[in-house]
This record gives sequence, structure tokens and C-alpha cells, in this order.
Amino acid sequence: MKRNLLPVGLLVLVAAGFGFVPGTPLDKLHFLATGVCPQRPTHSFFLGPFQPPLEARMVGIYGGAVLALAWLGARRGLRQAGLPPLGMVALMLVFFILMSLDGLNAFLADLGLPHPYPPSNYLRLGTGLLAGVSIGTVFAPVVGGTLWRKPEAGPAVTWTDLIPIGILEAALFGATVSGLALMVYPVALVGVGGVWVLLGLFNLVVGLNLLGLARRFDSWQGVLPALSAALTLALAELIGLAAVRLYLQAALGLSFG
Repeated sequence: MKRNLLPVGLLVLVAAGFGFVPGTPLDKLHFLATGVCPQRPTHSFFLGPFQPPLEARMVGIYGGAVLALAWLGARRGLRQAGLPPLGMVALMLVFFILMSLDGLNAFLADLGLPHPYPPSNYLRLGTGLLAGVSIGTVFAPVVGGTLWRKPEAGPAVTWTDLIPIGILEAALFGATVSGLALMVYPVALVGVGGVWVLLGLFNLVVGLNLLGLARRFDSWQGVLPALSAALTLALAELIGLAAVRLYLQAALGLSFG
């Protein structure tokens, strides 16, 4: 019973934070994303009159990664530690390079320097989604190899997994570019939720390895206390980063946009 107190406490903390902090839920999601995203209107899709908390590329990266991990968690339980097939690793590397090249092109354009083609939010989102799939594909075996005493045989991601993952990514792309106000919360929650979950999983992997607690679990029920602590720390980190950015902007007149 005590083992379940941390997950319950985390849910109470999140609910209390969203319930008592002034502003709309969208305002609160914007605040959580403030420390990790410049939130430039020109780099963002608008849904009705609303700007999502993350810019187009970051919606793709974080939303794409968390959707890939969500499918692998639902389908496979993230219980395999084997690397994907070599061809898939190469494809994921190509995906990440495409995002990096598009990011470089957009960066040159922002600086007013020569660049091969006009930047586009569609390309920012699309290449971000490809990079997100890459991150999820690489991170899945890392999680499996860190958590389980006896990981299941086989690769953490197979070629057939890319079909449902691709459908989920296409759905996020469509929702983000739809321009529909009713899509703002789904896009915002997937994007900011992706930042939170990925940061929490990173905390979990690093923390378990540093504390010498890796590869000691047999079920997700046993992982829940550590995962809850990692997610709580991730929430504190996002709040801290947002507070630092807002302080610097107010005190020093700095602009990150």
C-alpha cells in the first residue's frame, strides 16, 4: 500500500498546482513550457486564436517522441532492451539529420544569412516529428535495459511498430496544422506532456544508474515509486527553468524570443 503513495501524491500535486495557480489551463501549460521553448509566434501554428505552448518543431520533437513511447509502452510494455534492426537505426539517424539540417536552414534565415530555402512551419513540424520518432526509438531500449532484471528477448522496436507510430504522428501533424481551436488542448497536452514525460524518464534512467538501482525491477508496479519521484522532479525542473527565464527577462531585460 505504501508503494502506491508516491503515484497518488504526484497526481494530487499536479491537480493542486493546476487548480490553484491563477490563469487558464492553457496559461499554465504555457508557463511550464516557458523554460524550454522560446514560444515565438512566427515559429508556431495557431489553433483558432490560440498559440500552443510549444513551437512547431518542438511539438514534433517532444510530441512525436512521447507518442512513439506511448505506443511501445502499450504494445510491448517497454520490456525489451534489444536494439532495433540496423536498418532502422540508420533510418532514425537519417530522420534526425533531416531535422538538424532544417533547423540549421531556419537558424541561418533567422540571422538574415544566406540559406537554401525559405523556412516553413510545416517543415519544422514534419522534421520535428521524424526526430521525435528517432528519440522514442532510441530511448525505448535504454528504458528497458535500465529497469528490468530480466528484459524480454527481442528488439525494443520492430519495423511493424513504425506503422501505428506513423499513424499517431500523422494524427498529431493534422491536429497541429488544422487551425481548429478545439485542437489546442490536445496539441498542448501532447507537446508539454511529452517534455514532462521525457524529462521524467531521463531522470529515472540517470537516477537509477547513479544510485546503483538499475536492472532490479520485475514489474511496472515496482517501478511506480521511482517513476513518480522522477516525474515530480521533472515538474520541479520545468517550473524552475520557467522561473529563471522570467526572472532574467524582467531583471536584465533579456529576450529569448
